[in-house]
Amino acid sequence: DAWWNLGACANAFGQMTGNPKLHEKAIEACEKALRLEPSRPEAHYNIGIAYAILEKHREALLALSKAKKMNPPPQLRVAIDHAIRICESEA
Repeated sequence: DAWWNLGACANAFGQMTGNPKLHEKAIEACEKALRLEPSRPEAHYNIGIAYAILEKHREALLALSKAKKMNPPPQLRVAIDHAIRICESEA
């Protein structure tokens, strides 16, 4: 949980400060979380959001699609679907 939480926090601080390095740190932290617990849709979602913010839409869509395939809870599924629509429109 610690790596996943670090990834989510780095994404949030990156959005607040506009610092792209924090989004890169978020991706790294979530990837570490996935090595420990590969079935976390939240980690894939956070990776997708970080890539989307970095305007790497292909990578974002790949991560978001992985999260969607993991049968996430309803609230997360809505967020994933919304993020996918945005990335598809900007790709």
